[in-house]
Amino acid sequence: MASGNPGAVQSATPAAGSLLYDYFPPRVRTTVFSIYQCGNFVGGGLGIFLGGMVLDAWNSTWPDPSLAPFGLRGWQATFMLVGLPGVLVALLVSTLREPVRGRFDTQTEKKPDDESPTQLATEVRETLLSMIPFCSWFIMAKRGGGWKSIALNTLIALMITAAGIGATWLTGDKLQWITVGIGLYCVSTWTQVLSLRDRQAFETIFRCPTLLCLYIGGSAIVFKTVITFWCVPYFQRAFGLEASEVGTTLGLGGMVLGLTGLILGGILADRLRLKSVRGKLYVMIGGLGSAVLAAAILLLTSNVLIAYISALSIYMFGAMAMGPAVSTAADLAIPRVRGTAVAFYIMATSLIGTALGPYVIGLVSDAIASTGVDSAEALRRGMLWGLTMPVVGILALVIALRFVDRDTARIQEQT
Repeated sequence: MASGNPGAVQSATPAAGSLLYDYFPPRVRTTVFSIYQCGNFVGGGLGIFLGGMVLDAWNSTWPDPSLAPFGLRGWQATFMLVGLPGVLVALLVSTLREPVRGRFDTQTEKKPDDESPTQLATEVRETLLSMIPFCSWFIMAKRGGGWKSIALNTLIALMITAAGIGATWLTGDKLQWITVGIGLYCVSTWTQVLSLRDRQAFETIFRCPTLLCLYIGGSAIVFKTVITFWCVPYFQRAFGLEASEVGTTLGLGGMVLGLTGLILGGILADRLRLKSVRGKLYVMIGGLGSAVLAAAILLLTSNVLIAYISALSIYMFGAMAMGPAVSTAADLAIPRVRGTAVAFYIMATSLIGTALGPYVIGLVSDAIASTGVDSAEALRRGMLWGLTMPVVGILALVIALRFVDRDTARIQEQT
């Protein structure tokens, strides 16, 4: 239910994932994760549908915003009403009892002696401050990092700044690269502070080859979403269809097939995991590979029916990889670090996929169009170039197959 509010999904998933792992045994965890993520599709689809109805009704009832309750405009009322269920669900979630951490693992993990409310508040404050320039230096010094950590942090900041200036000079998109640069700096500084504050958590995440490959492979899932993002304008330009027709077909069809793919991927991953430690990775590779193939068919066919079938297939096959991906990140961490491992997975995939995906395809498309190619063909070529990232992600997951047995055994020894 909580995941049905799309705006809260990213921040809630690490905590939700950790809780779900303690509520349910290993044999069904991926299925449970997939069901949780169904809220993404249901909440997003209903949010757009109900939001449009609220907006139209509000504007027709109060054409003059000054006469509306509290002077709210239609879009303001829409955001408030669509977001209201999130508040209600939060109250419901507050009544849940937190299970014993790691109760389904080999050994029940003991609660650290310093895990008091005061200590937790201090860690949250330090985590937030560590992402702010200069404040991060203070946190590093406090945690015993010394001048070496501060010097490394300064070097990282300078490198990011230089790369951002170069990218801005090449593309002219100043705001894009400022945003990406800030994100990179926050992630790198958070990583530095984590290495000083909790060495075991740092090593669990950054010295696990399977997890590192998963972060790259997970970005391919986000790029799948990027391809579907450009589907509506592509159908408009390539086939001359109306946006309403394409939006209705892909919106409703994508929601149904996305839910189908999520549940199917979760169940299949759990079944294969009982037979092999590599089972979840197999589902990810198969799902992403099928999604890339469907995307290629979409961009190469001139038949609108085949194009629709291919586009909807991307939703289903891409969704099959979502549950196993997050579940694998949680599998490869000790119980107390699961939330952090999932959080870094979300940060990495969002930064690589969401922040760069739509922009890169649009940039390539504009560059091609500037040579005189028509807009439909330029977008098609841009989307084809966008498929290179999922291919890289699949290769990373194939490499992860070499390490997952060893990494899983290492984690089992620690729990």
